[in-house]
Amino acid sequence: MSLEGKLEDLGLSDIFQILNLSRRTGTLTIRRKEGKGLIVFNHGQVVYASIEDKKKLGRYLLESGILSNESLEDALRIQKTSSPRKLLGHILLGLGAITEEQIEEGIKKQIKDVVEDLITSVSGSFSFELEDYSKIDIKIDDPETVFLKNGLSTQFLLLESARLRDEEKRVDVESHDDFQEDEEKEEIISKPVSATSAPVEKASRKDLSLLTAMIEELAGSSGTGEATLMVLRFASEIMNRAVVFIVGKDAVRGLGQFGLNFLNGSADERVRNIQIPLNEASIIKEIIEKRISYKGEITHGKWNDYLMSELGDAYPLEAFISPLVCGGRVIAVLYGDNLPRKNKIEDTEGLEAFIRVAGVALEKTVLEKKLREIKSVN
Repeated sequence: MSLEGKLEDLGLSDIFQILNLSRRTGTLTIRRKEGKGLIVFNHGQVVYASIEDKKKLGRYLLESGILSNESLEDALRIQKTSSPRKLLGHILLGLGAITEEQIEEGIKKQIKDVVEDLITSVSGSFSFELEDYSKIDIKIDDPETVFLKNGLSTQFLLLESARLRDEEKRVDVESHDDFQEDEEKEEIISKPVSATSAPVEKASRKDLSLLTAMIEELAGSSGTGEATLMVLRFASEIMNRAVVFIVGKDAVRGLGQFGLNFLNGSADERVRNIQIPLNEASIIKEIIEKRISYKGEITHGKWNDYLMSELGDAYPLEAFISPLVCGGRVIAVLYGDNLPRKNKIEDTEGLEAFIRVAGVALEKTVLEKKLREIKSVN
């Protein structure tokens, strides 16, 4: 599979999801004025990421305090004289300078930071090259290259990057609000107190406070992949875990997730293997037919039991299921709950409103695409 183009035409979020869903192995190169980025995929999972002239793995390990500068220099010196070249991680383990778990955490931190930096890029070019996984590290020619053993989910990385950006925005807003509150307090102090005045409490609803910002971001989305990712992002703020299902002609199939953890195997892979038929009773089929959101208990039944089994063999105290409607039909379904915790889900009116708006936005995108196709033919 050859994949290349401009970031102005296809965003990195969409590229990540294409490579993840097609389970590709190879290197994704991003070229931009801030510097070239490189991301390695193994069966759709991210195992390595770097940006030229940015921090390398050794720096992350040094900053964490788990590796000394002397140990790093010793390992790099051994690597330089070894033939064939040994991986830095294997040398550090052999020296007893670090544990396998510590190396994994360092690589994860590096990958998260690089993806967070690259994902905001709106201009530049990209290219993906299919490659033999066993030979990629030699080609990279970075003495500190170490691949993550099991890889990180692209859904997780995109959600994590979005969460960090949202937190930065909130800090900015809170700082501005604090400044305004200080001014308001000074104004109140300078005014005489009225006998009839009473303090007014502000009600804070996380789902409603997120709604406006998410709708503004949705306006710039480029397709179904990005819209469903944003639905997962919104859900991640009010639920512990969630899954998006794509609705086909005869069945629904798992597409993406956050919050699921299994002792064996990839959560993304397990979710993509979930398949629920639409000709038999299930909570998913009911939501598709009624086209309304549901929040409450999940009753036992053949396909409900199957779904709960695939998501971890437990029934939640409460679940939230909502349809994403586009062009008069349900194209996706969001399922979420708070497992492994046994508590109810927070208010979801804001999330429900966003899902409805996402459907309208997708319908508009489809119509615009059809118009462009008609114009190109004429």
